[in-house]
Amino acid sequence: MKLFLKNACCCLLVFVIFSCKNANKNSDSFSTEKSTQSKEAMILNIDGETYKYKFDDLSGDCFWDATAEIVRAKFRTRLDKTDIKQLTLNFNLWGSDLISSVPNTFDVVNTSNQGVRRADINIADTERASSQNLALLNGSITVHQWTEDHIHFSFEGEAGEMLNPQTTVPISGTVNMKCSKR
Repeated sequence: MKLFLKNACCCLLVFVIFSCKNANKNSDSFSTEKSTQSKEAMILNIDGETYKYKFDDLSGDCFWDATAEIVRAKFRTRLDKTDIKQLTLNFNLWGSDLISSVPNTFDVVNTSNQGVRRADINIADTERASSQNLALLNGSITVHQWTEDHIHFSFEGEAGEMLNPQTTVPISGTVNMKCSKR
């Protein structure tokens, strides 16, 4: 019986050591993967072109209040960053029923009784040859998290020029960054 317990303890010890060694490898690859993913605060794909922005490339302002009628987030590229595409992204949610349902996915074609889009993303791009303002006309916005100090959302669909909404381009993106407090 002693020999059986001794062998069982040795096998258990080898199993624990092997498991810990593999857990450290998995943990290291997970932390590397996570840190790689978190390097970008914003990734945009506009008409086939992808733009990636780090946290220090952007300045932003968010307003979050779960009881408000309108919440807004605005992210601008820093003017001193000349090696990136300069633009501004605005995100709005209108209506306390939408705001109180975060996290959620919103269809951008839903409008209020007054015809105002209730979930809205628009991008001001001063480098565009045609209209410099694009608005998400159809598609969806998924708000993963929005608190007074953090916002994480993604979107995809078709954006049209504000002055010529019939001309559309495919657009998608992800924003995951800290919000400044008011």
